[in-house]
Amino acid sequence: MMVTGSAMTLGFSLTTTMVQSFIVFQVVGLGMGFITLATLILVQESLPEKDLGVATSFHQFSRTFGGTIGVGICGGLATSGLLNRLEETSRLLNPQLLARLRESVESLFKPEFAAMLTQSAREILQEAVLKGVSSIFWVGCISSILGFLCCILLPGGFGQKNKRSPEV
Repeated sequence: MMVTGSAMTLGFSLTTTMVQSFIVFQVVGLGMGFITLATLILVQESLPEKDLGVATSFHQFSRTFGGTIGVGICGGLATSGLLNRLEETSRLLNPQLLARLRESVESLFKPEFAAMLTQSAREILQEAVLKGVSSIFWVGCISSILGFLCCILLPGGFGQKNKRSPEV
């Protein structure tokens, strides 16, 4: 589900509706939920009982740490993609608006800033945001494919005897 949902985000465009986005992100979210639970169970089932506390807390720490790094990397990609696209089209934007965006990309989402935009400037900014965000979707898709491949390569897995089961 995670791979499928991530691949579906690659088809987003300026004409993608909120309903389409909701459905795609619902698939991604369900995939993430299954991954979270499945990896926790896999970690817990692969270790002796005495190591469960350490393993469970390390699993949670790794998820949090990975999320922190992922948000930083993807935020940087989105911002640099947005600013690069704006630089390419800077001659089409009002210099004051461009300076305000360079100062704070957050301005893009403020109503008073949107009110100052012409229709052509709005289209340029929408395209720039799409280009910036599409790099994040590529990272998510590639990451989910790599995660899926790693799961396939795991030794043992579910359905096999775990280390905590008593021998019968």
